Amino acid sequence: MTSAGIIEAARRRPGMFIGGCDGQGLVHLAMEVIGNAFDQHLLGRCDRIEVAVEPDGTIAVSDDGGGIPVDGDEGRPPLAELLTVHRDLPTADGHRPHAHLTPTLVGVGLVVVNALCAELEIETVHAGVCARGRWRRGRPDGAIAATPTTAPSGTRLRFTPDPEIFGDHRLDLGALLSQIDALVALRPGLVIDVRLASRRCEPHGLAARVRRVADEPADTVAAARQDVVTADGPITVDVALTWTHPSRASVIDSYVNYQRSGHHGTHVDGLYDGIRRVFAGKRAAHASGLVAAVAVVLADVHWGTPTRDRLLTPSVRKPVADVTVAALQAWSAAHPAAAAALRARLSAR
Repeated sequence: MTSAGIIEAARRRPGMFIGGCDGQGLVHLAMEVIGNAFDQHLLGRCDRIEVAVEPDGTIAVSDDGGGIPVDGDEGRPPLAELLTVHRDLPTADGHRPHAHLTPTLVGVGLVVVNALCAELEIETVHAGVCARGRWRRGRPDGAIAATPTTAPSGTRLRFTPDPEIFGDHRLDLGALLSQIDALVALRPGLVIDVRLASRRCEPHGLAARVRRVADEPADTVAAARQDVVTADGPITVDVALTWTHPSRASVIDSYVNYQRSGHHGTHVDGLYDGIRRVFAGKRAAHASGLVAAVAVVLADVHWGTPTRDRLLTPSVRKPVADVTVAALQAWSAAHPAAAAALRARLSAR
């Protein structure tokens, strides 16, 4: 599709690209840009991301990554095309962060963000060159300026959602922070600073996230993270779990390739398999009071729904079960009395 075509299509039917024109749609818009910086982190180029939400709703996302070459290189398109031409590329600079993975956070790309903003500005430093450009409702506002610089590499995108599209809706900051919290839990080495809110950093990963949700002490959470080699390729498995009062319903957060999988799937089945191998009993008993998080990163993704929120990949189940067993066994060895009480509770029902 031409640049004019994709911009016109996005502005005519924004819901098809970002789900809606409300606060959640604005979160989607912000996560598209944060996702590009996050992919730089996956490439090993970026350790820190800054997200700033300004009083008028303008959002700025900065990273300390490698920057974007203004004229393109190694098959990457020029900077101007990245903001105006729709391409099947998951990152702002045209790289696939892991060629064997489906795209992580980015769904519709910066072209759609550009189209749905009253104004978008980019400043990027790459290989000693600083490039600056501005667009209004997807159209360039002058030429991109490129000048030599000694500044460190990185990229800053500042964009104002278009009131013609979003009306007076404001960014759902709580929903945005929740998604950022998930990212830093899934990538403990990443720091995300959110101006006007707080720094988002979670060195203890999913274990800390589960502890907060369960409102339980840290030593009650079993957690493990492993890279597993399977016949279908490598799978990274990250699990954390604990139990609260048995009257409480289970709370399970599940993720596939850094995206939430709302309808769970084989990775959650593997979690329950691992629990049963350690504590015996039935799944209904295991679910009572369970608070858990399970995340997998893999190449061979099979989805069970068009919305890509239920995982069907069969090769995931056993690795997740094995890692869950390892987490529970390590926790049981460190807390034998608590483990014995939990075993009695879970196996008796």
